[in-house]
Amino acid sequence: AVALFEALTGARPFAGQSLGELAANVLGGRISAALEGRPAWQRAFFSRALAIDPGRRYPSMEAALDDPA
Repeated sequence: AVALFEALTGARPFAGQSLGELAANVLGGRISAALEGRPAWQRAFFSRALAIDPGRRYPSMEAALDDPA
């Protein structure tokens, strides 16, 4: 999900000027502003694919590809 995010947006999925800031954004689930203006399905996909809780993420690449969102 991270590599796909970077390929589509040209940015990292979580912003941070320091390790602490980056960690806070990752743990807080605050995905970078690079998704602003993107279609809703992309925002929904990355919200799930990059979720901090593994139980909320796609269980496999196949499941991610089959998501109708």
